[in-house]
Amino acid sequence: MLRTSLMLLALVSLPAWAQIGFGITIPAGRSTARLGTVPDSLATYAIKEVDLRPRPPGGLEGWMAALATDDTCAAQADSLGCQRRSKVVARFTVERDGTLSDPQILKGTCASAEERLRCAINSSPPWEPGRIGYHKVRTRMQVSFRAP
Repeated sequence: MLRTSLMLLALVSLPAWAQIGFGITIPAGRSTARLGTVPDSLATYAIKEVDLRPRPPGGLEGWMAALATDDTCAAQADSLGCQRRSKVVARFTVERDGTLSDPQILKGTCASAEERLRCAINSSPPWEPGRIGYHKVRTRMQVSFRAP
Protein backbone atom coordinates (compact mmCIF):
# COMPACT_ATOMS: atom_id res chain seq x y z
CA MET A 1 0.00 0.00 0.00
CA LEU A 2 2.76 2.41 0.93
CA ARG A 3 4.70 1.48 -2.22
CA THR A 4 1.66 2.22 -4.42
CA SER A 5 1.10 5.55 -2.69
CA LEU A 6 4.71 6.56 -3.20
CA MET A 7 4.59 5.61 -6.89
CA LEU A 8 1.42 7.65 -7.42
CA LEU A 9 2.94 10.62 -5.61
CA ALA A 10 6.07 10.40 -7.79
CA LEU A 11 4.00 10.15 -10.97
CA VAL A 12 1.90 13.18 -10.09
CA SER A 13 4.94 15.26 -9.21
CA LEU A 14 6.76 14.58 -12.52
CA PRO A 15 6.54 17.20 -15.26
CA ALA A 16 4.20 16.55 -18.18
CA TRP A 17 7.03 15.61 -20.57
CA ALA A 18 8.20 12.86 -18.24
CA GLN A 19 4.70 11.40 -17.95
CA ILE A 20 4.10 11.24 -21.68
CA GLY A 21 7.56 10.41 -22.99
CA PHE A 22 10.60 11.87 -24.65
CA GLY A 23 10.78 13.19 -28.19
CA ILE A 24 7.78 15.53 -27.94
CA THR A 25 8.41 18.91 -29.48
CA ILE A 26 6.51 21.79 -27.97
CA PRO A 27 5.92 24.86 -30.16
CA ALA A 28 7.79 27.94 -28.96
CA GLY A 29 5.94 29.88 -26.30
CA ARG A 30 3.70 26.99 -25.29
CA SER A 31 3.55 25.42 -21.84
CA THR A 32 4.05 21.71 -21.21
CA ALA A 33 1.37 21.83 -18.52
CA ARG A 34 -1.39 21.55 -21.15
CA LEU A 35 -0.09 18.29 -22.63
CA GLY A 36 -1.71 16.21 -19.93
CA THR A 37 -5.10 17.91 -20.21
CA VAL A 38 -7.87 16.93 -22.56
CA PRO A 39 -9.54 19.88 -24.34
CA ASP A 40 -13.31 20.16 -24.53
CA SER A 41 -14.43 18.24 -27.62
CA LEU A 42 -17.45 20.45 -28.27
CA ALA A 43 -15.73 23.81 -27.80
CA THR A 44 -14.56 25.91 -30.72
CA TYR A 45 -11.10 27.35 -30.22
CA ALA A 46 -9.65 30.53 -31.70
CA ILE A 47 -6.57 30.25 -33.89
CA LYS A 48 -4.41 31.74 -31.11
CA GLU A 49 -5.48 29.05 -28.63
CA VAL A 50 -4.32 25.99 -30.57
CA ASP A 51 -0.80 24.56 -30.64
CA LEU A 52 -0.94 23.49 -34.30
CA ARG A 53 -3.05 25.52 -36.70
CA PRO A 54 -5.45 23.89 -39.16
CA ARG A 55 -4.09 23.64 -42.68
CA PRO A 56 -5.48 22.55 -46.03
CA PRO A 57 -3.74 19.99 -48.24
CA GLY A 58 -0.88 21.88 -49.89
CA GLY A 59 -0.84 24.65 -47.28
CA LEU A 60 -2.87 27.84 -47.03
CA GLU A 61 -0.95 29.55 -49.84
CA GLY A 62 -1.56 26.56 -52.10
CA TRP A 63 -5.26 26.58 -51.23
CA MET A 64 -5.52 30.30 -52.08
CA ALA A 65 -3.65 29.78 -55.36
CA ALA A 66 -5.94 26.89 -56.26
CA LEU A 67 -8.95 29.03 -55.38
CA ALA A 68 -7.78 31.76 -57.75
CA THR A 69 -7.48 29.29 -60.65
CA ASP A 70 -10.42 27.00 -59.79
CA ASP A 71 -12.89 26.66 -62.66
CA THR A 72 -15.78 25.05 -60.74
CA CYS A 73 -16.42 28.10 -58.59
CA ALA A 74 -15.24 30.63 -61.18
CA ALA A 75 -18.05 30.01 -63.71
CA GLN A 76 -20.75 31.48 -61.50
CA ALA A 77 -18.52 34.22 -60.12
CA ASP A 78 -17.37 35.44 -63.53
CA SER A 79 -20.93 35.63 -64.85
CA LEU A 80 -21.87 38.09 -62.10
CA GLY A 81 -19.10 40.51 -63.04
CA CYS A 82 -16.77 42.13 -60.55
CA GLN A 83 -14.11 44.75 -60.10
CA ARG A 84 -10.55 43.53 -60.23
CA ARG A 85 -8.75 42.89 -56.95
CA SER A 86 -11.78 43.06 -54.67
CA LYS A 87 -11.17 41.74 -51.16
CA VAL A 88 -13.40 39.28 -49.29
CA VAL A 89 -12.99 38.20 -45.65
CA ALA A 90 -14.59 34.93 -44.58
CA ARG A 91 -14.80 33.00 -41.32
CA PHE A 92 -15.44 29.26 -40.99
CA THR A 93 -14.92 26.36 -38.59
CA VAL A 94 -12.51 23.49 -39.21
CA GLU A 95 -14.11 20.50 -37.51
CA ARG A 96 -12.23 17.71 -35.70
CA ASP A 97 -12.53 15.48 -38.78
CA GLY A 98 -11.15 18.23 -41.07
CA THR A 99 -14.38 19.27 -42.78
CA LEU A 100 -15.22 22.95 -43.09
CA SER A 101 -18.51 24.18 -41.67
CA ASP A 102 -20.41 27.36 -40.85
CA PRO A 103 -18.97 29.63 -43.57
CA GLN A 104 -19.69 33.32 -43.04
CA ILE A 105 -18.73 36.24 -45.27
CA LEU A 106 -17.65 39.05 -42.95
CA LYS A 107 -16.61 41.68 -45.45
CA GLY A 108 -16.81 41.85 -49.19
CA THR A 109 -16.99 44.48 -51.88
CA CYS A 110 -18.11 42.21 -54.71
CA ALA A 111 -20.92 39.68 -54.69
CA SER A 112 -19.23 37.41 -57.23
CA ALA A 113 -16.02 37.20 -55.18
CA GLU A 114 -18.10 36.41 -52.09
CA GLU A 115 -19.87 33.59 -53.94
CA ARG A 116 -16.56 32.26 -55.24
CA LEU A 117 -15.09 32.09 -51.73
CA ARG A 118 -18.27 30.55 -50.29
CA CYS A 119 -18.24 27.91 -53.06
CA ALA A 120 -14.56 27.14 -52.41
CA ILE A 121 -15.17 26.70 -48.68
CA ASN A 122 -18.14 24.40 -49.27
CA SER A 123 -16.30 22.27 -51.85
CA SER A 124 -12.92 22.20 -50.11
CA PRO A 125 -11.26 18.83 -49.38
CA PRO A 126 -10.78 17.96 -45.70
CA TRP A 127 -8.13 19.98 -43.86
CA GLU A 128 -5.70 18.85 -41.21
CA PRO A 129 -7.55 19.95 -38.03
CA GLY A 130 -6.08 22.17 -35.33
CA ARG A 131 -4.54 20.50 -32.31
CA ILE A 132 -4.04 21.19 -28.65
CA GLY A 133 -1.34 18.79 -27.59
CA TYR A 134 -2.20 15.57 -29.42
CA HIS A 135 -5.96 16.22 -29.42
CA LYS A 136 -7.81 17.39 -32.52
CA VAL A 137 -10.08 20.36 -31.78
CA ARG A 138 -12.65 22.48 -33.60
CA THR A 139 -10.95 25.69 -34.72
CA ARG A 140 -12.39 28.97 -35.99
CA MET A 141 -10.49 30.32 -39.01
CA GLN A 142 -10.62 33.66 -40.77
CA VAL A 143 -9.15 34.17 -44.24
CA SER A 144 -9.05 37.06 -46.67
CA PHE A 145 -9.12 36.53 -50.41
CA ARG A 146 -8.43 38.93 -53.25
CA ALA A 147 -10.30 38.16 -56.46
CA PRO A 148 -7.97 37.84 -59.46
